[in-house]
Amino acid sequence: MELQFSVFFFLSPFVRHTIRFTFVSPSALVAHLSQSTLNVSSVPQLCQLLMDEVERCLLNQIRDLGEHLSKSVEGAWFIDLDHCVGRWEGHVL
Repeated sequence: MELQFSVFFFLSPFVRHTIRFTFVSPSALVAHLSQSTLNVSSVPQLCQLLMDEVERCLLNQIRDLGEHLSKSVEGAWFIDLDHCVGRWEGHVL
């Protein structure tokens, strides 16, 4: 018997991020992410997974806000590895 549950976290009133987990057995937890499915074998691994997901969502929110705010100066915002980068004529943030 599998037990499924989801973890929700909100970064703004309009954005919700969901991670779905499945317990296959008492010692086997599977995380269903948008880009992959991972077997979680330890609490430190689970903590790292959750921290990485929150960081990714925060960077995406910063990127989206930057794109909105710099639209008038034709700015470009993107995520490079683990950094959010904003760039427009004569400036890099």
